[in-house]
Amino acid sequence: MKLRKERILPRFLAAALNSQRCYEQSQLLTRGATNQDLGLGRMKEIVLPVPPLAEQSRIIEQIGVLEDRSGRGIEAGVREIDLLREYRTRLIADVVTGRVDVREAADGLPEIDSVTNSDTLDAGNPRDNVSDSQSVLERLLGDDHKGPQEQEARA
Repeated sequence: MKLRKERILPRFLAAALNSQRCYEQSQLLTRGATNQDLGLGRMKEIVLPVPPLAEQSRIIEQIGVLEDRSGRGIEAGVREIDLLREYRTRLIADVVTGRVDVREAADGLPEIDSVTNSDTLDAGNPRDNVSDSQSVLERLLGDDHKGPQEQEARA
């Protein structure tokens, strides 16, 4: 199979072939115990949209913008996870060495059996949970310990 670059851009073709619709078509073409192979003959049966080259360029550009945005989001999430792990390690070390006494703070926490649905964190909006989690940590640790954002600001 030869690509006609005057009809379809290579990056657009790659994006189209990696799309959910193309995947579903390939799965339909390789159904059954003897049809495990998506050969060239079957691949020719896959239907792909082929808009004008100018529109393909715009689509490729938009895909690039979305990939950059998601990449930055992933990097920020990884950085936050690293900060939380660092904070957890520091907190554990402080508890183990006796720098933080959690017995008094633990006495003020509700028993697990008495926790109601309104006391649980809201899975629908994780940003709300950050302040809830931070307030729990502040109650446990007092003002001596700061969360990951404060640690990052000091670094």
